[in-house]
Amino acid sequence: MPAKGNPTSALAKKTADRLIRSILELCSEGILIADVTLRIIEANPAICALYKFTAEKVIGLDLRKLLDSKSEETLPQIFQRLEEDQSWSGGVTCWVSDQEPMPAKATVKRVDLNNQKLFLLVLQDPGAYKTLEERLRQEKVQTREMYITLRNVMKAIEQEKKGWEGDIAHKIEKYLLPALDRVKREPFEEMRKSYLDLIRGHLVGLTKGFSKELDGRFLRLTRSETRICQYIQSGYSTKDISAAMHTSFETIQTHRKNIRKKLGLRGRTVGLYTFLTSRESQPERSRQSISGNIDTR
Repeated sequence: MPAKGNPTSALAKKTADRLIRSILELCSEGILIADVTLRIIEANPAICALYKFTAEKVIGLDLRKLLDSKSEETLPQIFQRLEEDQSWSGGVTCWVSDQEPMPAKATVKRVDLNNQKLFLLVLQDPGAYKTLEERLRQEKVQTREMYITLRNVMKAIEQEKKGWEGDIAHKIEKYLLPALDRVKREPFEEMRKSYLDLIRGHLVGLTKGFSKELDGRFLRLTRSETRICQYIQSGYSTKDISAAMHTSFETIQTHRKNIRKKLGLRGRTVGLYTFLTSRESQPERSRQSISGNIDTR
């Protein structure tokens, strides 16, 4: 049995104390050591800097004057249920005298030393914890905003899709079906071909967004007016058209006036030839085939 006041034992204790104090001083996180009554028996410089206390003022204080648990359990309950070498982590509130209460995260571990229950508490930087909470809040807000934006975009796409479907249905019902009926009733092959060219232009327009009104106007024309448009498009003058159709000059002039009215050109300076040859929905191949067949009629 070693004698009382063994210098080797005293030296070992002194070395251990110096080692522990060095670790506490080097650690950037706040560290407190408390006994079972929650009395602080050791504090490192980081915790003193946070609370703006000297180590002498912190040591001896009740731990609950500096912080408290944010969970359902109080600090005494947490300390009481911890077994040796067990730890607990959770949110705490730091009571700093000249500031608003600050949230932080703490880890408490029970360490039994020399038959004494001690509790080592490591306090993470409250500012960093608060910054993390704020970042999480902002990310939550941004995620919700992105969700709302995506939902609105999907609604807009759905509405636009319905608009496209309605527009296509309108074109088919108002222009393509009547044109097909005309093709069915038309006895002349060239006129049927002319109407089929018009239908083709409509079908192209369904995918390229051409004007419904522009294509639809040509369905208002009579058979004679359609033939006159073909001649005009091929560069025939009124006199040439009159001779080709065996009709008077005045009759052709009257037809031209009616054509301009039906095509919405009355009162405008644009000529029929310019209007007919500039139609984007009329394929070049169709215009050439029309002009190539006129002389045979």
